[in-house]
Order: sequence, then C-alpha cells, then structure tokens
Amino acid sequence: MDYAPKRKASKIGNDAFERMLGHRARHTELVLFRSVYWASYLLIVGGLLLFYGLSGAQVSYPVFFGYALCVLAMMVIVYGSVETLHHKLMSRHA
Repeated sequence: MDYAPKRKASKIGNDAFERMLGHRARHTELVLFRSVYWASYLLIVGGLLLFYGLSGAQVSYPVFFGYALCVLAMMVIVYGSVETLHHKLMSRHA
C-alpha cells in the first residue's frame, strides 16, 4: 500500500525546466536593472577618468582606462538587454 499523500496537479507544472523558465521570467527586470545600474556607474567613472586624463595628465594610462571602462559599460548594457530578451522569448515560446 502506498501511504504517501496524493499530489494535486498544479497550474505551473512540476517540471524543472518550467520552474527555471518561470523563475527567470520573474527576474528578467532585475537583470536588466542591474546591468543598466552597473553600466551607468562604469560610464560615469570612465567619463571622469577621460575628463581628468585629457585635461592635463601626462600619462595616458587614465585615458586608456577611461576608454576601457566606457567600452565595458556598453558591453554590460548590451549583455543585460540580450539576456532579458532571451529569457522573455524562452518563457513565451519554449
């Protein structure tokens, strides 16, 4: 005899893949917000380094580091947007 309680079928489903897609769909806005937040922070720091580096520094290291941070900020924005779009499409069409 089986004494385990009977499970009711839920609307969401018990499949691990469906649960993962549901979790990602709920957290896509957070991923986009985090990527834009860090990208804006890096863009401001990179802009300050560019400004102070170009305004009279003899060493070109701050300028190079400022450019690198600005490029990294753009990559973070693109990464966050692509990841959010991917999770939205996967939850809708998977």
